[in-house]
Amino acid sequence: MVLRISSATSQRIDWTAIDDAIGVALKDIKVGPGGPQGEQPGGGAGAVDSEVAARAFSLVLSKLTGGLGWVKSALQVANFVALGSIALTFAGVWVSHYDPRPGGLLSVAGIISLVMVMRKSWFTARDKATLELLPARYTLGLKVCSTPQQYHEVLEGLLRDMETLRKTVI
Repeated sequence: MVLRISSATSQRIDWTAIDDAIGVALKDIKVGPGGPQGEQPGGGAGAVDSEVAARAFSLVLSKLTGGLGWVKSALQVANFVALGSIALTFAGVWVSHYDPRPGGLLSVAGIISLVMVMRKSWFTARDKATLELLPARYTLGLKVCSTPQQYHEVLEGLLRDMETLRKTVI
């Protein structure tokens, strides 16, 4: 699955804070070559790893939610402009009953602006879906983790997806 967001959305996300939070969490979760290190009887290390991963994930989620706020308002504006474009098209149809030339120009202008707005809305909706679905995917992954190795793998996957998302800005 290729993750992509627009450059306008990417500029509103604090990528360094996300990388730092995940990097610190990965360093704090100790995983050795033979398995988890520092395991204590009663699951003491698992509780610490869960807290470290939860803190890192909540920071990532807050940064992505900050980008999501802009996307939602951009979609509202796009919907308003799309309604204006439709109104312009219908006005062109109405004017064309009296004078075909200006009416046709108004209709064509309305259709062109509607196509441009719908294209922008499509990309903005894709950004919204990406910023909502990606955290949901890792929320589920973190809920089922029970060992430091699993937390480490989930956070590494999140870091990989964040890097992919940042590099595939269009």
